Amino acid sequence: MPPTYMLDIGKQTKQFFDSYVDVYGQKKYRLKTLEQYSREHNTKEQPGKHYFKANTLPEIVNTAPMPTFKSSSRQGHEVEKGKIKCSRRLPVLFSRGLAELNNRASFIDFCQGLLNLNPIERWSPQQARMHPFITGEKFTKPFQVRHLVHRSS
Repeated sequence: MPPTYMLDIGKQTKQFFDSYVDVYGQKKYRLKTLEQYSREHNTKEQPGKHYFKANTLPEIVNTAPMPTFKSSSRQGHEVEKGKIKCSRRLPVLFSRGLAELNNRASFIDFCQGLLNLNPIERWSPQQARMHPFITGEKFTKPFQVRHLVHRSS
């Protein structure tokens, strides 16, 4: 949902959103339903295709299948259809799984910074290039952007 200030000044806000006052007296917006939009614009809008059951970026990324790590049986382990047949190298497989989960968390944080609807909060390319997903550093917490100082000559 875009920030309220953007919807307040948007030229087409009333086409797509209804405004209301919440229990705290704050002006809020909600997206019009497909039926309401169709009725108001005298059209027959069709629902979009659902490519994912998930609705948010974290849900989409985190429900993607985990990669399977296969290696030769002479090393004493094998992963088949997500099941460990022999646990001799279980710590290695476990650490790979943790690394994958960390990479996914880093990727989600990176995308959310780039795709933020609020232009004031959205990262610039210079800020985004410092993110652990790009630099390869370990991701430990949500990335805090550093505000770059532009110096003119």
